[in-house]
Amino acid sequence: MKIWIAIVLSAFAVGTSAQTCSCETLKWATCEESPCSCTILVGNNEKQTLDCTKLIPKCFLMKAEMYRARKGQDTRQGAAPCSRTTGCLSPLGSQKLELEKILVDYVDEKAPTFTMKIPTDGIIAVIVGLAVLDVIGGLLVLVSVCHHR
Repeated sequence: MKIWIAIVLSAFAVGTSAQTCSCETLKWATCEESPCSCTILVGNNEKQTLDCTKLIPKCFLMKAEMYRARKGQDTRQGAAPCSRTTGCLSPLGSQKLELEKILVDYVDEKAPTFTMKIPTDGIIAVIVGLAVLDVIGGLLVLVSVCHHR
């Protein structure tokens, strides 16, 4: 009976430790144990090591997306939190970097929408205000013309 308890507890401990190595800021990163290290693929056999305690730099995400697009793979939809950093410059040397078909991904679930509801109310108020001023101005001109006769 003690052996079974030991086996169950060790299996539970192994299962729990296997779940501890994950990247909270980038769910689709590949993580490996001993020691825990998470990476994303940004080129042919070129992995970018991530610091999962911080937001993922935007250029790492863009490199991974461009690599996936070049390979004809589906690009990841629904972006992860990212930060703008200067620490992700690539050692390209004199190599020219060409971008094709640049797509904009939004961090939010859906793209921002712009409606004319609020400006429409403001425009209507301005038109009504100008109409009232025109009527008052016309009445003043009419009264002053009639008064001079």
